[in-house]
Amino acid sequence: MKQFKILTYYSCLFVLVSCGNYKNTSTLSMHERQKLESSPPTYTYLKDEVFQICRYCHTGRRPYLFNYQDIQAVVVPGKPEESKLFEMVSSGRMPKGGRLSNKKIWAIYYWIKNGAKND
Repeated sequence: MKQFKILTYYSCLFVLVSCGNYKNTSTLSMHERQKLESSPPTYTYLKDEVFQICRYCHTGRRPYLFNYQDIQAVVVPGKPEESKLFEMVSSGRMPKGGRLSNKKIWAIYYWIKNGAKND
């Protein structure tokens, strides 16, 4: 009986945690979204503020995310919804160990939407 209670507890915990992994980028204020849309982030900003987190795991492991060319392998310029990078961060599956802030997720979105250019 004790094992059943423990199993039930962890099953419920798993379900609750899993429910948090959905595309919830809507909590960014309209003003912040408009700012990102009118002045999209640059690759340099993302490299310094976001992609450095990816390097902890993806420098020696595929997909390699060490430089601009590597990141282009997981991006479809102009189409964030079709980009593996945006899919993984917006769903909360990456980075491992913690979710990016909504501001950083939206920054990735607008960078990709505006062509994912290397500045």
